[in-house]
Amino acid sequence: HKSLALRDLTKGQRIPGINRRYLVLRDFCSGKPHHSSRLETPPLQLPPGMILCAAMLGLRYVSQAPALAASPQLRVRMLQEKEEGGFQKTQLFQTGGLDPPAWAPVETMGNGYVEHP
Repeated sequence: HKSLALRDLTKGQRIPGINRRYLVLRDFCSGKPHHSSRLETPPLQLPPGMILCAAMLGLRYVSQAPALAASPQLRVRMLQEKEEGGFQKTQLFQTGGLDPPAWAPVETMGNGYVEHP
């Protein structure tokens, strides 16, 4: 979606055990209601020989859905380039429905975000 074209990654807390920091994606809005949104982060630049062995999802959100519509969901995948071309997809996280809070999205500053369990 066009509103996601600008990547807003910032450096987060230090990763325990190594001299690197987490990348944090700050607030974004997917714009007008539509079937789905896709978001891509820049490719990771890992040192040679480094293997990713764990991942963590810390999600605070505000959602909105039309009456009788299913709540939005989030799926996080990692793509790895194959030597023979193409990509291997690994699903890291998938949430259930991210139910809207009792307040409207414009009231987030006063009420806060919803914490995903």
